[in-house]
Amino acid sequence: GYTAPNFCGSSWTNANDNCATGAPCPGAQDSECPDGQSCFGGITCPTPTTYGSTSAATSGYTAPNFCGSSWTNANDNCATGAPCPGAQDSECPDGQSCFGGITCPTPTTYGSTSAATSGYTAPNF
Repeated sequence: GYTAPNFCGSSWTNANDNCATGAPCPGAQDSECPDGQSCFGGITCPTPTTYGSTSAATSGYTAPNFCGSSWTNANDNCATGAPCPGAQDSECPDGQSCFGGITCPTPTTYGSTSAATSGYTAPNF
């Protein structure tokens, strides 16, 4: 199967089981790993690594960060909500904050007057 680069762990099994979130060690050196871990090769990782990500949720497709009064509000309203690609609250309307890891099922229509105007409209005939 697909063999990801080498990964760090307390054992080969630990490195293999936790490869999606574990530290990679492409140079095959224990010194590349966090303290107490060693580098193991031949890891068959079924999912892309999300090492360094804030949560596992960000491993799927996620739209840019979005503004909202809460993470749930930003996620629920992402299709029409204000994006904040720089992850700064200052990019959001007053009273809203910027939230990351939003899984938006539909393309954003922020700034459109209606959902209909965001699609292609044929010229008049």
